Amino acid sequence: ASEGVNSYDNPYTVWFLPGGRLDGVAGVDDEYVDSGQWWLEDDYFCRSWNTWLNGETGCFQVVIDGETIYWLDHLDKVTREEHYSAPQ
Repeated sequence: ASEGVNSYDNPYTVWFLPGGRLDGVAGVDDEYVDSGQWWLEDDYFCRSWNTWLNGETGCFQVVIDGETIYWLDHLDKVTREEHYSAPQ
């Protein structure tokens, strides 16, 4: 799972599930819920939410260093840094 705070200052947690499914909750009481899809495209991790982020596809390079996950754009710039926990 990855955890962070979105641009609305809401905490969130996202789960990357087998078979390309995404599940996510956001808000102080997890009041915002969405699901979507993830897939690999060339060397990029891509995702698309059903409603979050207007359902637009985003593709990133991913670097995991310990308990931190970094999302990089196509110019190798870090666009987001989150807490990461490996599946148990």
